[in-house]
Amino acid sequence: MQYTDEDLKRCVLEILYRNRSEKREPVEQARLAAALDADEAVLGSNIAELEAEGIIDVRGDAVSLTDEGYMIITTRQFSYCPHL
Repeated sequence: MQYTDEDLKRCVLEILYRNRSEKREPVEQARLAAALDADEAVLGSNIAELEAEGIIDVRGDAVSLTDEGYMIITTRQFSYCPHL
């Protein structure tokens, strides 16, 4: 599937948010790419940007939300602002 970078980041963050909310293990990047039907190289560059922003944590091939990332997405989930 063809995603814009912003849409791909939103999808990744949503998956990681649900994963953390359910107290599951970090997700492998290849698994994320398969679930989203996204190119692994494009996904990797978006993950690197999110990591640089401190929103996600990358350990080897596994990806998870940081505490800050979890707080940001929780705020977005419960906000009534349509622009978040």
